[in-house]
Amino acid sequence: MIGPLTDDGPPTLTVGQCVRNAGSWEEQDLRVVDCGAANARFRVTRQLREGESCAPLDVTSDSRFSADKWSPTA
Repeated sequence: MIGPLTDDGPPTLTVGQCVRNAGSWEEQDLRVVDCGAANARFRVTRQLREGESCAPLDVTSDSRFSADKWSPTA
């Protein structure tokens, strides 16, 4: 049995998840992976609030991966 093709959009990242980027930093394609997986490259540490910035050496995800689709995650 097969179902219809759907595009659920990008995953909503939550604190504690691990991800890998299957795209470039300009065109992020973040995929949630098991934190013990060899391809786990980043762990979500927090959702940034307006005016906040990342710690040195941290990176932010595109805001489309956040719960509110507005605030980047770090």
